[in-house]
Amino acid sequence: MLIHAKRVSACLVAVAISLIGTSCGTQTPEAGKKEDVKTAALAKSAACNFPTTMASSNEQTAWQIFVAANCANNGKLTWETWK
Repeated sequence: MLIHAKRVSACLVAVAISLIGTSCGTQTPEAGKKEDVKTAALAKSAACNFPTTMASSNEQTAWQIFVAANCANNGKLTWETWK
């Protein structure tokens, strides 16, 4: 059951990160790979930060916490390292 939960969490995080990356705008086809990597890194780092203020709704704040808790941290998901 725990392995299944980890897989589901990882899939949800991957979907959330890809949605964040695509919703931020599209780049022209001639944009370099280096810029794509920078954009992906910025989107990932922003999504992996826990919110410090409330979002416009409780649901959005909960989603931001969920995504940040399921980011990779030293080879494990962040919530796996909580004591």
